[in-house]
Amino acid sequence: MDTVFLFFLLVFSLPHGITFSAAADRCDRRCGGFTVPYPFGFSAGCPILLSCDANASTPTATLPIRAPNGMSYHVVAFNSSASTVLVAVPPSCARTVKEARTALSGPNYGVSARTGLFLRGGECRAPPDASACSLPSGVISSLLRTAQCAAAWNDGTAVACIASAAAPNATFLRWEKAEENTNCNDVLTSAVFVEGKSSMEFGVADLGWWLDGTCAAVGDKGAGSCAANATCTDVRTPGRTTGHRCVCNAGLDGDGFSAGDGCYPPRFVHVSISTRWILLLAVVIVYLLSITIVACFLLCRRKMRNARKTVRRLSREATVYHDELGDNELDQGTTGPRRFSYHELAAATNKFCDDGVLGKGGFGSVYRGFHGGMNRELAVKRVSETSRQGWKEFVSEVRIISRLRHRNLVQLIGWCHGDDELLLVYDLMHNGSLDTHLYATDSVLAWSVRYEIVLGLGSALLYLHEDTEQRVVHRDIKPSNIMLDASFTAKLGDFGLARLINDGRRSHTTGIAGTMGYIDLECVLAGRTSVESDVYSFGVVLLEITSGRRPAVVTRDEEVIRLVQWVWDFYGGGAILDAADKRLSGSGIEGQEMERVMIVGLWCAHPDRGLRPSIRQAMNVLRCEAPLPSLPARMPVATYGPPTNSLGSGTMVMSSVGGR
Repeated sequence: MDTVFLFFLLVFSLPHGITFSAAADRCDRRCGGFTVPYPFGFSAGCPILLSCDANASTPTATLPIRAPNGMSYHVVAFNSSASTVLVAVPPSCARTVKEARTALSGPNYGVSARTGLFLRGGECRAPPDASACSLPSGVISSLLRTAQCAAAWNDGTAVACIASAAAPNATFLRWEKAEENTNCNDVLTSAVFVEGKSSMEFGVADLGWWLDGTCAAVGDKGAGSCAANATCTDVRTPGRTTGHRCVCNAGLDGDGFSAGDGCYPPRFVHVSISTRWILLLAVVIVYLLSITIVACFLLCRRKMRNARKTVRRLSREATVYHDELGDNELDQGTTGPRRFSYHELAAATNKFCDDGVLGKGGFGSVYRGFHGGMNRELAVKRVSETSRQGWKEFVSEVRIISRLRHRNLVQLIGWCHGDDELLLVYDLMHNGSLDTHLYATDSVLAWSVRYEIVLGLGSALLYLHEDTEQRVVHRDIKPSNIMLDASFTAKLGDFGLARLINDGRRSHTTGIAGTMGYIDLECVLAGRTSVESDVYSFGVVLLEITSGRRPAVVTRDEEVIRLVQWVWDFYGGGAILDAADKRLSGSGIEGQEMERVMIVGLWCAHPDRGLRPSIRQAMNVLRCEAPLPSLPARMPVATYGPPTNSLGSGTMVMSSVGGR
C-alpha cells in the first residue's frame, strides 16, 4: 500500500492538463487518410484552398491551378514553423515563365526567395542583377532527359541556373527578373537554395504563404487570429500589401491559429523534477527492484522443486491463451474482416481437397474455394496450429492487415480459429504470384505489365511506410508474395512476418525474419528490421523484375553470383541495359523505363542503408518526377562490426571493391 501511495503521489504532483484548440468546423482539411495544417484546406471555408487528388493510389494535395498542358503541382511537405510549403515541380520543356508563375502563385501564397529557377533556351543566360550558379553538365543532362526534351541535351541548348532572383532581404521571388530574360524559352524546373547551395533533390519549389490583414487589424478574433502561445508576424506580400502569419512559440507544435489546431507541447515533454522528487523516485525504484529480485528467487526455487506441476500449469495457461486471449486479441479492431466457421470453409474448399491446393508455404497451404452464400471465389490459407511460429503469424496477419485498405494490398476477407484449425480467407488472385510469370518457360511477361507491377508494389510500400496511422514493416517482400489479380494488378500479401513500428524509422523487432537474398546484410548480422530493410527488398525485386534473374545464381564452378553485384557491374560499365531480360526488346521508351527501374533498384539496394532513398524518393524517380540518382561506378561494400547490444547498430566502414 505504501508503494501504491507513493506512485499516486508522484503522478499527481507532476504538471498535467494540456488544452488543445478545437479544429475549425467550416474548413475541411482532410484528403483521404491525411490532414493538412490550417490555414490550408479543401473547402470554401479554408483561407488557402488546395485540391485533393483522392483518386490517386496515394491521396495527395495539389495546388488548385492546373497548367495548360495538364501538369499538376503536388504538395510534398508543410513547414508550419517556417510558414512555407514545399511543392513538386516536375521537369518540363513546355512550361513558359508566365505559366510557371501562374501555377505557383495564388491569392495567399507565392514562391519564396529561397527558390532558384532553372531557365532553358538557345542563348539563355542569368539576368545581370540576379545571383547565378553553375550546374554540373551531368545534372543538366539528367534534368533534360527526365523532361524528355528530345535531343535537347546535345543541340547546344543552354540552361541558366538562377540562385536568387530576389532583392536583398526579400521574402518572395521577383518573377519580373526571370520574365525580362527573353532568351529563355521555358522553366525547366526549380530547386531550393540555402546560403547559395542547392538541396539534394531538384524539382521542388518553396512557397511562402500569408493571411490577409495585419496583426493589429486581425487582433485576437476571427478566422485569422493567432492561438495562445503563438506569435503573429506581419508579412510584405508580392503584391506590395501587408499580410500576417501565426507561428507557435519555441518548444511547441501546431499550426498557431485559433481556428486550427493551435499550439501544444510535443508528444514527448521534458518535465523538470526537483531533487526531492528524484530522491523519492530513486527510493521507490530500489524498493521495487529488491522485491522483484526476491520474488524471482522464490519463483525459481519453486519451479525447481515442482517441475512436473509447473509443466502442467504452463500447458493449461497455453490452452487458455489460444482459446480465450488469442480470440479476444483477434477480435480487437477487426471490424472489416469477418469470422468464418470451420464448416463454412470446409464446404467452400471441398473439405480442403488436395486438387484445390494453390501453393504451399513454410507454415501451411493455400486452397482455392467458392463460398455460395457470398457468391465469391476465395483463397483459404490453412496454418498449422501446432507450430508456435504459425500461431504468431496468424495473429500478426489478422491484427495488421485487417486495419489496412489499399488497392495494391491483398484484401483479408475473414479468419477462422476453431476445430484445431487456423484459417485465413482472402480474395482469390486469378493470376497467382509474380514469380510464376517471371520464370515461366512458355510465356513472357510484357514490360508494360512489369512496369505497372513495379509502380503498384511501390505504392503499397509507400502506404505502409508513410500513409498509415502506425508504420508497418512487411519484412518479407519477394515475388512469391506479390499476387496478381485478373487484370495483373499487383497486390502485396502475406503479412505473417509484418510488424508495427512506433515513432521513428527503426523497428525494435529482433531476430532475423524474411527470405535470404531479399534481406540486407545489417539485418542478418544485427537481427533488426526497419523500413530501410523493406526498401532493400524492394530494390532486389525491381532488379529481379527487370532482369528476369533470381537474387542469387550458383554457376557450374559453384560460384555464387548475386544479382545486385551483377547489375551494378553493368551499370559501372555504362551498359546497364545489357542486364535486362533478353526476352524483352529494351528499345525506345521501354529501354528508358528499364534503365530507370534498374538504377532505382540499385539505389534501394545500396549496401549502406544511410544512402538508400525513402520509398517516397524512389517512387518520385520511378514516376519521372525526379531525376535519376548518381551512383558510384563500383558497388560499395559495407563491413559491419559486432553490435554492442541487441538493438544497437554495428560499426560500418565503406570501401569500394570489384569482386563478388
